[in-house]
Amino acid sequence: MKSWVPILVLLVGAGCGAPRGNGRWDLTIGGEAKLVSPGGSDIVLKTLAAPPRAKAGRSVRASPTTQVETTIVPVGTRVDVLAIDGDDARIRIKDGQHVGLATWVECARLEPVAR
Repeated sequence: MKSWVPILVLLVGAGCGAPRGNGRWDLTIGGEAKLVSPGGSDIVLKTLAAPPRAKAGRSVRASPTTQVETTIVPVGTRVDVLAIDGDDARIRIKDGQHVGLATWVECARLEPVAR
């Protein structure tokens, strides 16, 4: 039984040391990161638009299609990491023109900020 312990430690440690792959192991929930782009170009974020609100006492008909909003943010924009799910992270923008926007982005487009 003791001979399995080093093998298990080796298997677990091997996956967590890679900086990229199925998720970024150096990102942390609640941590800060900045948006990066391989070519240095601006980053396009897509989010689902909020449904329209009804005035008091009126109902709003549900839209048959989902609206997608596109937002363009510059490289280097700082974000808070809210959640991580595989290769994607839920982020909230901390600076710039779109402060407070929360959306999902590929982990490959994030680089952790050391404090």
